[in-house]
Amino acid sequence: MGLARENIINVWIKIIEMLVTYAVFLALYSLKLPNYGFENQEFIAFLIFLGPVSFLVSLFLVKLYLSRTRSVSLIILSHFVASALVFAILLIFVEVCKLDTFDVLFLAVFCAVNFVLLCIVKYLILRFYSRKREADMINVVVVGTGNTSMISIIDTLADNILWNYNVVALFSDSQAIYDRYTGKYPIYHFSGDISDLSEYITKNAIHEVVYVNNSIDIKQITPLIHLCLEIGVTFKLSSLFLEIARAKGTEQYIGNNHVFSFQNTPSDYAALYMKKIFDFMFSLCALLLLSPILIGIAIAVKVTSKGPVLFKQTRVGLQRKEFKVWKFRTMIINAEDKLKDLQQLNEQDGPVFKIANDPRITKIGKFLRKTSLDELPQFFNVLKGDMSIVGPRPPIPAEVEQYERWQLRRLSVKPGITCIWQVHGRNQVSFKEWMKMDLQYIDTWSFRLDMLLIIQTVKVAFFNPTGQ
Repeated sequence: MGLARENIINVWIKIIEMLVTYAVFLALYSLKLPNYGFENQEFIAFLIFLGPVSFLVSLFLVKLYLSRTRSVSLIILSHFVASALVFAILLIFVEVCKLDTFDVLFLAVFCAVNFVLLCIVKYLILRFYSRKREADMINVVVVGTGNTSMISIIDTLADNILWNYNVVALFSDSQAIYDRYTGKYPIYHFSGDISDLSEYITKNAIHEVVYVNNSIDIKQITPLIHLCLEIGVTFKLSSLFLEIARAKGTEQYIGNNHVFSFQNTPSDYAALYMKKIFDFMFSLCALLLLSPILIGIAIAVKVTSKGPVLFKQTRVGLQRKEFKVWKFRTMIINAEDKLKDLQQLNEQDGPVFKIANDPRITKIGKFLRKTSLDELPQFFNVLKGDMSIVGPRPPIPAEVEQYERWQLRRLSVKPGITCIWQVHGRNQVSFKEWMKMDLQYIDTWSFRLDMLLIIQTVKVAFFNPTGQ
């Protein structure tokens, strides 16, 4: 109710301010102050452009521009910033459109006069809404344990003049509530028993009850909800659980059964399906276009060292499913058998093994690794469905066994050829930072992010092959 009312009022305020802006412009134009010239076409173009600019600027500055603020200094600041932006944008418009007959001095006078009048209009509107009309007030009772959320809600309800809320009573057993609000609101003791609260709501003209508690006691709040619904009082619940649910939860159905689903991975089916189609098409095109390069690399690997052209290794993919990843071989044969002798030289923390000058890497292998060309065969893994173009790098099973619990979430999405780690630091970041980058990708995933990472990967591979 409160926020919806504020949004409607804000729309009306913006419409009024836009009308004031047009009125100031037309008044100055008719007075011809200062002396300037306007051709008819330029006048019409400027007039059409003026309204949307003033509206979009106010929309852009919405956090500073909130109508509920009663501070005169904030009203002046918000409109000063808005007027300065409007002046700059209109000046750019004049220069781009080459309005030669336009006088910049007129624009400066217009913005200055408009700024003063908008401040006055905004102040008068807020003074109008600050009047306390009993018939329009929404009487609210706040119930809770006295945590910071309860204090924040009480102060917000009391301070927001556009919401028309009137806090009539507090129910709490918190000393912090007594210390802060004694003498300001009636405070009644509340330790879980709703009998006194029920009697108060029943006997007084209460419109809303706001219940604030981080832990939800179903046995306690269910009778209170039924009471409020029975007598036509709105019940609102604020809880830490609901904050988690709002961020990570969605309402779903299993048959006819209503459930609340919590998921910390991308869940937009349509977007994920588009990603799947893109992965297949991109990999197919890449393999066709790069086939001469693939053949050339295969010949180079075969000629320069003994062993197979491709290296196959077991990796862990989506939901810990194991699969064989393919790469061009960059090491001598039996390289994994010699790993134990090199463990003390490991330069990467965590379960990953990496050293700058690995003696097992062949000459052609060094070039392939620097340019990431050794990973081109993984496009076949993408076609097969085991990998994606963009996603966390697939680890080996031995690494997964050493993961901390929070690091296992990187296995909740399909692994990829490239990701944030490949284009931001690579071997220069710690193992934990690497894991955090993968989780950042999961938390912020979008099709646009995939496109950006693909472009950055190409840039790193060809223009900064060391990844630094």
